[in-house]
Amino acid sequence: MSYASSCSAALWTCGRAPLDDPQAVLGAVPEVEGWEQTPSGYTLTVSDPDRAAPALARALVAANANILSLAESHHSLEDIYLKLIDEDVEARSR
Repeated sequence: MSYASSCSAALWTCGRAPLDDPQAVLGAVPEVEGWEQTPSGYTLTVSDPDRAAPALARALVAANANILSLAESHHSLEDIYLKLIDEDVEARSR
């Protein structure tokens, strides 16, 4: 994994109910690189949160989602380090 992709920003969204077709809604936003459903909403990996957040809000409203929250989540330096180490084949073999 490259440094750039491991440092992608994350957005978190929370709604009253899950989306009927999250892939169609979330996948339609070009800046969304990936997403996962959580008990409280969706966590998205995005290339540019400043561009993704407004586009994501428009996509959610168009899908009749009741948005309770849309926020950028921040990762600690420890989280990033552990993710990089976990993906580093050489570090795992030590």
